[in-house]
Amino acid sequence: MGDRKAFWADGPFPLIPTPAQQPAEGQQSDVFVDTASEMACVHNTIIRGLNAVYNQAPHVHPQDKKSFLHFAQTMLVYTDVHYRGEETMFFPAVEAMAGEEDIMAANVEQHEAFHDGLHAMEAYLEACLNDVDTYDGDKVVTLIDGFGNTLCEHLADEIPR
Repeated sequence: MGDRKAFWADGPFPLIPTPAQQPAEGQQSDVFVDTASEMACVHNTIIRGLNAVYNQAPHVHPQDKKSFLHFAQTMLVYTDVHYRGEETMFFPAVEAMAGEEDIMAANVEQHEAFHDGLHAMEAYLEACLNDVDTYDGDKVVTLIDGFGNTLCEHLADEIPR
């Protein structure tokens, strides 16, 4: 059972190491390391949610379908709000601090790379919730397969190693 628990918690998409380090006595923490550490925690929340949906989707009981669809939908909305917030608030702040315009352009391009897949899944979940489509857990997995690796690579790329 121990192996199964680890699988359910940590895959199929890997978590991101948190770069935080305790500053030496008498030294202040580094704002960049602190920010990257906070971002790693947010990104790992997204990854854990994606893993939960991916792993559980094929095993949802009919009586739990609507609840699961709402959970999956909430996870996707959280992801969407996160990356839209980065584009409208965080990235401009980073560019202002760095004094370099478009320094975050590659990150925006990565957002665009998973955007369509993310929204295709959101549309499918919405259709299922409104009884316009029939829930199929294998289809949910296939939809995630269409954007999951790209999303998770992006989440890892934003955290300096």
